[in-house]
Amino acid sequence: SDLKSALEKLRLLYSKVKSLIIVRLDAIGDTILFSNSYKQIRELFPNANISAFVYLETKEITQRNPYIDKVIYLDRASIVENSEYLNKILIFFRNQKYDILINPLYSREPFSDELVKLINADFKIGVLGDSSNIDNEVIKVTNNNYNYLLKINGNKIRFELFRNTEIISLLGGKTETSTIPELWLNNDDE
Repeated sequence: SDLKSALEKLRLLYSKVKSLIIVRLDAIGDTILFSNSYKQIRELFPNANISAFVYLETKEITQRNPYIDKVIYLDRASIVENSEYLNKILIFFRNQKYDILINPLYSREPFSDELVKLINADFKIGVLGDSSNIDNEVIKVTNNNYNYLLKINGNKIRFELFRNTEIISLLGGKTETSTIPELWLNNDDE
């Protein structure tokens, strides 16, 4: 079928991706619900060095995830307390180069969208979601930070795990809605 042929071409392209960053600046609970999506992203991009850009408070959840090669933490408190901290983060990202950036947040926010704009990536994928964390006028502007926006089911009353599954599906991955999030909290879990 045409869909099967398109997915095969997509997977061939994905196999050529060498570096990928996932910008997942989100709360602890949503980070847990997304934890298994890294496995599916690894399956989609088998040859990529996968980085995750997450909030520091999610370190216990993300630091041992075997599907992430490098975790970059953003400390919200340091942004407020230390004016140089954000500049260091920005300088770090200016010196990095990624083939693909994925921001899988359904409810994007202005701060993470501005960081997406500053991260050096050849192709940036976001989600055309809701406006619960961002003004509609700001969305119109920050949508331009992305090369492609995934259009998922607009039903606002939806469990985050199902949204994550749909995002992975739109990227060409498996649709396993029964997937229970995995956590790696100590070395024995890996």
